[in-house]
Formats: sequence, C-alpha cells, structure tokens
Amino acid sequence: MAQLFIVEGKDAFVLAQICIERKMNPPKGYGHKSKFKDFVLKAEGISKIELAIQEALRKPEITNLGIVVDANSNGPKARFERLKQIFEKELPEFPFSKELSSEGFYQKHKNLQLGIWIMPDNIREGYLEHFISSLIPEKNAIWDFAKTTINELTQKPFCDFSESKEQKACIHTYLAWQKSPGLPMGTAIKANYFDSNSPNADKFISWFQRTFELEG
Repeated sequence: MAQLFIVEGKDAFVLAQICIERKMNPPKGYGHKSKFKDFVLKAEGISKIELAIQEALRKPEITNLGIVVDANSNGPKARFERLKQIFEKELPEFPFSKELSSEGFYQKHKNLQLGIWIMPDNIREGYLEHFISSLIPEKNAIWDFAKTTINELTQKPFCDFSESKEQKACIHTYLAWQKSPGLPMGTAIKANYFDSNSPNADKFISWFQRTFELEG
C-alpha cells in the first residue's frame, strides 16, 4: 500500500498545516516527518502535475491518490476535464461515473481510491490564495484595508501585476501587516492569521479524509 498527494508548489505545506490545526491523524504509513516527504509530490505548474499523474498511475502499489490543482482563469470544469483526459489515456478502465462538485471528486475503482480537488472550491475560478482568504474572519480590519489598498493600486499606471494575480497581492499585503510581518502562509495559519476551523475549510477536510486512509 502506498498513498500519494500531488499538489502545486507550496500548497502541500499550507494544506497540511490546516489538517494539523484540525488535529487530524496523519496519512497511514506517513506519520513521521521522514516519511511524510514520500507522501507529497510537489509539482510546479499544471504540465508537471500531468507528468506526475502519469507516472503515479504506472505504479500499482499506489492505492490512494489525491490531486490538488488551481482552477486559475480556466475554471474548475476545464481543469477537471484535462485531468480526466490523462486518466483516459493511462488508465482507460477508470469509470469516472461521478462529476466534480463543491465537495470535490472522489471515487474508488478496484484498488485505487482517487480524489481531485480544484482550488479554490471546485466551483469558482482562482487558486490557493482564494481558498486561504476565505479563512480570514469577517470584519477583519487589516484584510479589509489590504483589499482597499490593492484595489487603489490597480488603478495606478505603475501597478505591475496582472488582474489574475490580484488575490495573491491582497494575501501577501495582509500578511505583511501582521504583528509578525511576512510569514509564509503555512506558518501564518499556525500563528492564527487564518482560521483553520472556519466552515469554509470543512469541505476540503472532508475530501481529504475520504481520499486518504488516515492513522487510527
């Protein structure tokens, strides 16, 4: 038995920290830090994730496979269809009898339990930062001011980032103005700058528990 969590870049540490704050048990067989690195495969960009999936599907020992990708501006449906195409090529017998929903996608076929989650919520366009921003409590003065400031900045001729990167700019501005400025998102979760117990994280947590076999 082997389990594998394929993610884009920094997503793994951020999502793992949410699971830790929720006091979830670790994936079975990967509880020790030295083993956890074998559980996570960090790929930069969707093209490398596609290659990682192809390689994973050629390993019969993998029984649980979880995949997290960003919808970006393509949208979750387009991302999901692209992932299905990879499976149709590498594992054509996998049925895909279910569709992507707000709960994510999970399905078991023979010895493979597959889970797919498309950031931020399987419904909207966006990426990890959109998901993380949903964990900021309502009426947070720093967050509200960061959004206002970034919005004003986008109206200036010297604003250099694209519209698609606006949420990233908001999140990192929010983090820059905390008591401990500039913490990485995973560390910021541990510092309670985001609420891991927010109901907005519940569906992801449920998806993770369904996709992987956990200790205990």
